[in-house]
Amino acid sequence: MTVEENKALMKRFYDEVLNQGNIDMVDEFVDEEIIDHNPTVMEQAEGLEGILQGISHIREGFPDINFEIKEILGEEDKLGIVIRITGTHQGKFWGIEPTGKNIDTTIIDVMKFKDGKIYERWGLFDVYQLMQQLGQEAA
Repeated sequence: MTVEENKALMKRFYDEVLNQGNIDMVDEFVDEEIIDHNPTVMEQAEGLEGILQGISHIREGFPDINFEIKEILGEEDKLGIVIRITGTHQGKFWGIEPTGKNIDTTIIDVMKFKDGKIYERWGLFDVYQLMQQLGQEAA
């Protein structure tokens, strides 16, 4: 696939799966054996099952979550994506009971593609900022 096709795939992934919550569509975008270098859920399974767990956990904690793509940079089979995340903490997340507080943070994901699907992921976000917004102390 071209860089432009990968960008279109990522826009659909963030919109249809993460924003709209169509978790049953994940396998259209993510390789079954994806390597997630930065899983977000403690004791998360590997591969596609781990991605499903992570997305489900995020959407449980923040049912109104919105992933807004601010920038996508691409080269060959990799994309760098800057995303603004907003939402309201309405469900249990990382063991934290719902606070009703709003979050507004930025993450950076780097995705590598193989055969038209996400095959590897590296992610970076400010955990300290997120914990502060939830009224928690970050270690």
